[in-house]
Amino acid sequence: MIAAVLVLAGGVAHVADLVRHGLWPYAWAPGWLNLYWSSLAILDPLAAVASTSPAVS
Repeated sequence: MIAAVLVLAGGVAHVADLVRHGLWPYAWAPGWLNLYWSSLAILDPLAAVASTSPAVS
């Protein structure tokens, strides 16, 4: 549960960066790294939800 909260906090940070700086929030980083970090705005919250959901068997 702690990991899910931390991952969700990371997702919130990525969303905040996107809101403040647009689609290329890390001007110093190459394009592929911007794409990866920006995608974490979606993937981090999904991972947090998946890690707290009961396993389907």
